[in-house]
Amino acid sequence: MGLDSVYVTTGMSIDKCDPETLIKNLWGYLVGYEEQPPPLYLQKPLLHILREALAILQSESTVIDLQGVVTIIGGVHGHGDSLTYHMSYSGLPPSATYIFLGNYVGEGFAPHECLFLLLALKVKFPKHIYLLKGCFEDPEVLKELIWR
Repeated sequence: MGLDSVYVTTGMSIDKCDPETLIKNLWGYLVGYEEQPPPLYLQKPLLHILREALAILQSESTVIDLQGVVTIIGGVHGHGDSLTYHMSYSGLPPSATYIFLGNYVGEGFAPHECLFLLLALKVKFPKHIYLLKGCFEDPEVLKELIWR
């Protein structure tokens, strides 16, 4: 009995960035996770969202000054179940603002999906999602982790 991979970019146009659909599909994958092959992605829509997120992140100041209630989340490490649990508990943007302290990928079951979800959320809600760089985002640390 073979398991089929799911496309988390399903419903997205090949030529159009649609962060809302990607957020919905990734959220559904993470919340309903069962032992299965990793999801598949259509390259063009995902690259479009990644480029848009990069432009937003590069335009932001390295010092952020936020007012009001802010939820701070430490290292995600690819644990999609914990990520969706904490965001469900604290509320979703735009009714909640988040600072993530880095370390998005790691030993969890969904390292790519966590990173892609956070980047899509950043594109959709740029003033409610703040992504800081952790040690896992350093190329030298990543090389070290890969060769352990």
